[in-house]
Amino acid sequence: MTRVAPYAQQQLIMFNTLNQQKQLFDLQTQLSTGVVAQQYSGIYQSASRLVSTEATVGRTNQFIANIATVEQRLALMDISMESIEDLGVEMRKLLNASLDGPESHVADMNDLATNTLSLVGEALNARDGTRYLFAGARVDRAPVSFAAGNYTSVRLIESDATTVDETF
Repeated sequence: MTRVAPYAQQQLIMFNTLNQQKQLFDLQTQLSTGVVAQQYSGIYQSASRLVSTEATVGRTNQFIANIATVEQRLALMDISMESIEDLGVEMRKLLNASLDGPESHVADMNDLATNTLSLVGEALNARDGTRYLFAGARVDRAPVSFAAGNYTSVRLIESDATTVDETF
């Protein structure tokens, strides 16, 4: 066997050949998988950008989850408000019908109004499973309670009507 180069030069040629084969393998892997490197150490130059991107993706996913929660709560609130509107329309129809009907219908209106008020309270005390929807900042307590209320009928006195007319 005849040596063409000294041992050190042969080792350098062998090192460069293996290094080129490794780079070829890495580039073929990148082309076939679309992945720049198999480990973080392979992309240490842009590791901070990767970490920043991963944090941004995490925040974006949380933002999307928050949007879904808000959309669900808004849909439930919309359903509650529609039911309150339907109750109001139905109560108006019953009031108009009682004005044109016999005196016995007027007596039943008190029970109907109480039941309607109870249904409105239930709609305003709607929950999405974790919180009351219309409670504002106190999501752990029901926003509407009719138990402690002392309700009196409102009577408009003529002097009040004059004051209201002058004000507006």
